[in-house]
Amino acid sequence: MGHWRNTFRAPRFFVLDARVSFFLLGFLLHMRMWTFMLLIAIAVLFYWVERFGYDFPSAIRAVRLKLVGNVRPPLSEEKMRYAIDYDRRPLF
Repeated sequence: MGHWRNTFRAPRFFVLDARVSFFLLGFLLHMRMWTFMLLIAIAVLFYWVERFGYDFPSAIRAVRLKLVGNVRPPLSEEKMRYAIDYDRRPLF
């Protein structure tokens, strides 16, 4: 029986993340050269991502951050209320 602190670890399929097994299953159900190449490309992608110290969900979030940018407004552009200058001056 495993220790409780190992319950949060990502499951592994030999040396790769277990999410590669979905593509392995797809290859086993439809054995063609292009599905084999897709399986190899995805396995290399998962290995490459892990070499940089990310797990795959963290890598997806990092790519999304690079695409979206650092400034993310809390509201959409239509709902944003911008400051209006009424040109108010003191009376005296």
